[in-house]
Amino acid sequence: MTPDGCPVALKVIRAENAGDREFRIRFHREIMAASRGSGAHTFPVIDADLAGPAPWLATAAALTTGRRACR
Repeated sequence: MTPDGCPVALKVIRAENAGDREFRIRFHREIMAASRGSGAHTFPVIDADLAGPAPWLATAAALTTGRRACR
């Protein structure tokens, strides 16, 4: 959840892939593409970390509990 209570989807790279330079390059491209995307069926990138030991990406997430998702 974000500080204001919005749900997020978190993608964390596995340890065995975190040390792979080519994998990190592809993950960086994924983050850049997701950051540029917009539309009815996409969720915005909230934050990401490529430099840490376990790279991750957080995007806004939809809820299936009937609550309205934050965008």
